[in-house]
Amino acid sequence: MKKSNTDHLFTQAFRRLCESDFLLFMAVYLPLPVLPFEVARQWNLPLTSGCLLYVLFVVGMLAVGPFHAYLGDAYKRKHLLTYFLVVLSLSMLGYEYLDWSWWPTVAFAQGASFGLASTAAVTVSIDVTISSLRTQCNKAVACFSRAGMLVGALGGWLFWQEFGFFTLLHVAAAVGIVGSLVSSRIYLAFRAPIGLPLCSLDRFLLPGGWFLALNVFFLAFAPGVLLPFMPTGGIGAWVSAFLLLLALALLLAPFTVGFVDLSHHCQRGTANTTCQLSVEVGLTCGLATGVWLLSEGMSLADGWKVGGCALAVAILLRYTLTAYYFPKKRVR
Repeated sequence: MKKSNTDHLFTQAFRRLCESDFLLFMAVYLPLPVLPFEVARQWNLPLTSGCLLYVLFVVGMLAVGPFHAYLGDAYKRKHLLTYFLVVLSLSMLGYEYLDWSWWPTVAFAQGASFGLASTAAVTVSIDVTISSLRTQCNKAVACFSRAGMLVGALGGWLFWQEFGFFTLLHVAAAVGIVGSLVSSRIYLAFRAPIGLPLCSLDRFLLPGGWFLALNVFFLAFAPGVLLPFMPTGGIGAWVSAFLLLLALALLLAPFTVGFVDLSHHCQRGTANTTCQLSVEVGLTCGLATGVWLLSEGMSLADGWKVGGCALAVAILLRYTLTAYYFPKKRVR
């Protein structure tokens, strides 16, 4: 009989989980920033029309949220991660083979499958880690997922500019499939279902963490605003986006611990998912704002003004609202 964990963090199962999580986020963020530009190029629509895809991507993530706990209880969690990685990969190919009228549906499916896969990854990471190491586990998973985001968001522009959109889609799909193969090899001990309701906030939203989620939203909003300027903003846009995404990746580890400290014993997965969701919504809203600024003829300097305001709000919230509520709401 196999052991599901040992007394150190980076077991074989946990390493494979981190690898698949990295590939999951990389696959999502490879095509995501360039979608509005491809909408304008392929279908001769205004650049802002592509923002509809961002809206539906976020709606997809939120729509499946209430079902996270039920699915994780009724089905094998490793299988949820593996299968939804496959669904995510196949859904992205819809941008190549379907016309514009179907692209909003593809974006919704992309967001829904990403939401389900990323939540399953959080749950599996906790399942394969002993209780005394789970805070370190949460920080490590946050780092690997954001590293995937960083590589995907920046690498996507390079692939798109050098090889075109369809090649980018194939690379993203291949990355997702490789991630599913890695996750399929994770050993996870049997866990009997406990009979959870079909819909709940469990593994979706942590009610007591709303102020911290707002803080993370504005922190993620700033790099999102600058990403659309990369094709036209020169080296300054690349450096700016890289530094802000790197700062976001580094800051998320302590923020993740903050969410965990606001959660009760059985809410660790909910805390991590809330943190992830705050980042994805913030980044996507920032992307949509950056696309709108570009459509209005704004420059990188204008993008920096908006992104700088978002950073200022994040810092202000950190030392006012968050500083006031965190000690009152903390339960660990």
